[in-house]
Amino acid sequence: MTTFNNLPLELLPVIVQNVVNPESLASFCLVNKTFCGFTRPFLYHTIAIFPWNQKEKVIDLLSQDPKYALLAPLLKIIKLFRTLSSRPELAQHVRRLGEVLSIR
Repeated sequence: MTTFNNLPLELLPVIVQNVVNPESLASFCLVNKTFCGFTRPFLYHTIAIFPWNQKEKVIDLLSQDPKYALLAPLLKIIKLFRTLSSRPELAQHVRRLGEVLSIR
């Protein structure tokens, strides 16, 4: 029976480079250390922050109050740069920062 452990390592980059959904790439990072090692460069290659993707509780609470609506995208940017500055092994993979498409 074939398992992930029997998968030739040469196939992992081919598989990962054809996955374009960031959520799927993040899930690949959770499979095991080998998958994570091959997937991280693709996951962090291009980073884009979209203000309508407001899953975090703090940002959701702030966005409900119109006077704080501008803070939601800014808080995401601050959180991103804090993470990248504290984790240089992740920051080394970033090649492109996407634009924040619309700030109200």
